[in-house]
Amino acid sequence: MDRLVVVLQSSRNVKAVKTILEVRGLLDRTRKISRTEDGNFELTTLVELGNKDELTEVLKTAGIPTELTIESRAINTQDLQMADTSIAEILESFFLTTGNETLSSLLRSDLFQKCLETIPKRWSSYPPLLLCPPGTFETECWKQLLQDHHGRFFEYLLERKFKAHTHVAVNNPIVEHDVMRRPFNLVPVLGDFGPVITNSAYDNPSESDFEQEFWCHCTQNGIFQTWAPRFTMFSRGNIREKSRILETFTDIKDKVVLDLYAGIGYFTLCYLKKGAKTLFCWEINPWSVRGLIQGAIKNKFKHKLIKHDDVLTQLDEGIKLYIFQESNEHAPERLQTLLRNKKMPISHVNLGLLPSSSPSWNLAVSVVSKFNDFDENDHTDLHIHENVGISNLTDFYESTPKELQLMNTSLSFEGKHLEKIKTFAPDVWHICADVRVSRKENE
Repeated sequence: MDRLVVVLQSSRNVKAVKTILEVRGLLDRTRKISRTEDGNFELTTLVELGNKDELTEVLKTAGIPTELTIESRAINTQDLQMADTSIAEILESFFLTTGNETLSSLLRSDLFQKCLETIPKRWSSYPPLLLCPPGTFETECWKQLLQDHHGRFFEYLLERKFKAHTHVAVNNPIVEHDVMRRPFNLVPVLGDFGPVITNSAYDNPSESDFEQEFWCHCTQNGIFQTWAPRFTMFSRGNIREKSRILETFTDIKDKVVLDLYAGIGYFTLCYLKKGAKTLFCWEINPWSVRGLIQGAIKNKFKHKLIKHDDVLTQLDEGIKLYIFQESNEHAPERLQTLLRNKKMPISHVNLGLLPSSSPSWNLAVSVVSKFNDFDENDHTDLHIHENVGISNLTDFYESTPKELQLMNTSLSFEGKHLEKIKTFAPDVWHICADVRVSRKENE
């Protein structure tokens, strides 16, 4: 079942929100307030997915500031019964149930106590996958403690605490230089994740590869997303930006949107839900494309897949999503072939690549300059994602429009907003800078 979770950026309003939810009988008391890796605070409610507007109104009426988001999360009622059972208790119970005196004696050892110090405080739930934070159960003390009982322990852990899950993996940082942002360092711990990965499976997967692979999913803001965790990453921290698109962007309906780094549809699907007439997107990872297609089908958006060697000369009736499985470097020629020197109302261009989307800035400016119909649509907003040091946020926000201006002197570039989405590393933020592109007044 999907429940709503209130996400707060700081601790300042946690107590006030908790009190409001408790007084109205909306707080899920079986789940503790949690702190995420991004530094946010989460309060799980008893409110189901379809009542988001009502929950928002309750908090707004109570005077709670807008520095919160509300996301949906799959909650299993059996899991909730075990929510307050600590991993330490489960670990102790596991060793006692073995009936092995040697194992039981470990409970009194320094090794056991040392392991307890590294128990994770947060887990990511993407049924049927339980994703553990980096380094979980991988220290030497855990290896010594579990030894030959590794698999049995995780089966016991799922049975006792995470009953909606069948697979366990340990997450690790993405290789920064990989433009596809593939999770090479993911460590499967329990469950069948699929066949041994071959080079061809990465670059040119067959239908059989897709079908044999393990997939997981989640629903955020009522939008279904799916991905293969060994081949594509998923960041729940992007929920803040997804919510911003859905709740604050007012100029999407019946307009055209471009997403130059679509992934599995993080933002693509949000723009479509918000009412975009047509969305053109580019993605080079075939596994991300597959996830995006499945997400489009599940969310009932008609789509068309165009691979690099395919020719597309006209738009099809009823198709809202055009997925180009190729580098976004081909965007100008693709649009030229489709439009034949005509223009269209482009309201937004999303540039969602980390750690930096700067390689595509010039491309985005060129596409807007050539293809946006400024008579019908007087501006286009660029959404530039970047990892930026906390001390450089202001400089980045102020300098970016100036850099874009150097790429095209006939247009005007104005910084409209800087959104801090999530912390990427100590003192480093994943941000999105909104830059508005319009005609110069004297043009």
